[in-house]
Amino acid sequence: MSNTTTQIPSYDDLLAEEMLVMDVLEDLLEALEVKGLSQAELARRLGVSRSAVNRIFRGRNLTVRTVARLARAAEVPVRFQIG
Repeated sequence: MSNTTTQIPSYDDLLAEEMLVMDVLEDLLEALEVKGLSQAELARRLGVSRSAVNRIFRGRNLTVRTVARLARAAEVPVRFQIG
């Protein structure tokens, strides 16, 4: 039997994670607006359905890889900074 314990994230930790996701999504949406790209056009460029893009912008399936793909399709630079 393993001695590892499952640690339940605190409310503050969960809130910080959600705020980070919201910040990333807001930046992506702002970049799309500046570029004049709709979510439908972004979906076309990605080769996915508009509903798939909509799910991403609702905070689902948002990974670093997804952010990189969205930024590349929208032709906007993306930079991650830790610390």
